[in-house]
Amino acid sequence: LALIAVALAVAAVYYGRAEGWSPLNAVYFTVVMITTVGYGDLVPVTSAERIYATGCFVIFAVLQSTLYGTVTSFIDSMDGARKRFLHKQAAYRTFSEVSRLPADLVVRIDAHLDHLWEAARGFDTE
Repeated sequence: LALIAVALAVAAVYYGRAEGWSPLNAVYFTVVMITTVGYGDLVPVTSAERIYATGCFVIFAVLQSTLYGTVTSFIDSMDGARKRFLHKQAAYRTFSEVSRLPADLVVRIDAHLDHLWEAARGFDTE
């Protein structure tokens, strides 16, 4: 995320200087460009500016893909942790039924398992 902010700032400074745009217009153009919205109200004029814009497209596409992949992986790991927890909890319940554990002990163990899940906040701790 910090890398995207730095790249955004560098592109905005470049366009502010190359085009003589105000900082607001330079940031606006850079955001419109990297999000591929492309309103067309501000455009690079020279060949050098167009080449720079093309390079920015490539760099920001890679950065955005990396960010999306990281967020997706994080969410998936949280889901995987929950599935493993539920699997272990189901195995415990089967064990408690087969072993005929006292009901009050089963309730206390369930409460403890719920506490462990809440304390871990879905992150893998193993």
